[in-house]
Amino acid sequence: MQRIHDCETPLPPRGRVTDGTAPRTHDTMRRLRLVPRGRRQWWSVLLRWTAVSAAGIGVLLLMIRMPHRSYSGPFRPLSDEEAVLRDRLRAHVSVLAGDIGERNVWRSRALEASARHVERGLGDLGYLVTVQEFDVQGVTVKNLEAERKGNSVPEEVVVVGAHYDSIIGSPGANDNASGVAGVLEMARLLADQPLPRTVRFVAFVNEEPPFFQTDDMGSRVYASRARRRGERIVAMLSIETIGYYSEEAGSQHYPFPFQRFRHPQRTAAQIRQGTAPNGAFHRTGDHFPLTMTECPMVEHLVHEQWPVLHQSQHGKLPDISLVIETS
Repeated sequence: MQRIHDCETPLPPRGRVTDGTAPRTHDTMRRLRLVPRGRRQWWSVLLRWTAVSAAGIGVLLLMIRMPHRSYSGPFRPLSDEEAVLRDRLRAHVSVLAGDIGERNVWRSRALEASARHVERGLGDLGYLVTVQEFDVQGVTVKNLEAERKGNSVPEEVVVVGAHYDSIIGSPGANDNASGVAGVLEMARLLADQPLPRTVRFVAFVNEEPPFFQTDDMGSRVYASRARRRGERIVAMLSIETIGYYSEEAGSQHYPFPFQRFRHPQRTAAQIRQGTAPNGAFHRTGDHFPLTMTECPMVEHLVHEQWPVLHQSQHGKLPDISLVIETS
């Protein structure tokens, strides 16, 4: 009887394969080795990680960098004009967040009511309001625009804008009825002023999720049209969430992990005194789509100059004349 092991196929020698190809075990291990060997490999790894770290730090600094300087010093008593401005700002916020409340595509009547408030406010100031309509999920929504023509270089346009919709489940007093109030009042203050550049006051729809950074975002629709028309937008000021301010210690923090880089214990009072660094996430709002027109961007400018609306006595709007004249 023939033994079973005589019928078995002999195993190939170690380090060999039956198809004639060279062994790959050691080459694979060399490629998978996690620890560099030799000075040359260490320098290569070090240079790569340095480049990656530098790029990451650059992106971080780009995200949190803020223009201008923090407000410094005690608040001055309001002038009669500033007291009027304070009351008008509160009135706009009261209508949008109080009388109308949550306003978005799912609350289309409220969204339309807020658009009518903006249109009526600009119209009462003598502006001709133009409407840019488009359909989203079966609802017709609109951007609203009022223009103040420039005298010297009217072809150069400065956009001052804010979104008037609110996130689902919120009346949006700060985000962003406060910004809409700011735009309306800047339009009032500049209504009779001679301006070298054209200024457009724009109320955008659909900034909040789920439309944020999609083709249905109002500012993106607006920017796409501006690019198709070849409009020369030289600057854009996005007025966003400017109504909240607190001097209570520990009331304001940067989110994780950025508090490690931006002094987490600095409060609004320290920012007001000019001792805290400038910084905010300012490259993701309504101004971001305007990068398609290659214009400079400024968002949250008013956080530093206008810490008011509900609690503070400081009632000044940011001075945008410098932007309009020098942008």
